[in-house]
Amino acid sequence: GNQSPDGVYWQRKGGHINTIGKDYVYYAFKYAREADPTAELRYNDFDDLSSKTDRIVQIVKDVNATDRYYNGKPLVDTIGYQCHFVQNVSVEHATDAVKKFIGCGTKVDITEMDVSAYTFAGGSEFADGVTKMREFEQAMIWKDFFKVLKENSDDIGRVNLWTFTDKYCYEAKSYRGIFD
Repeated sequence: GNQSPDGVYWQRKGGHINTIGKDYVYYAFKYAREADPTAELRYNDFDDLSSKTDRIVQIVKDVNATDRYYNGKPLVDTIGYQCHFVQNVSVEHATDAVKKFIGCGTKVDITEMDVSAYTFAGGSEFADGVTKMREFEQAMIWKDFFKVLKENSDDIGRVNLWTFTDKYCYEAKSYRGIFD
């Protein structure tokens, strides 16, 4: 499953909710598990640094309720966490999210990780290139979050970088590439 709308799958109208009902995420995982009982099934979503973490946890707990197991196995094996950090991000919030996801009894994959030079507000102060100070601040976010991942490494399956160079990034001027 990927990005159930804002984690509020039972509140949106239209599409799957009208056709299948509020359990459409459950049925997606159920049918996937039936099709391949050995596949690793991942609920993958981004966190908007608000209450979305709790909504993601609730979705996974609902889908993985013991009365919904398939052949004794939960339907969701892993929560994929898309971490698109900006400068005013709270690593503490991301730490809390990782711990809550682990608390669901699943593994956690960091499926997309990058750190923008900008804040949530955006801006254009780096139109001519990012400053060394901002590169240092980005590096500190990487360092702090990787420390969290290392501390929880028994429950972290993988970490994928969103981009490795700004040259091929969808937002080249956000300076998300780690190897530029």
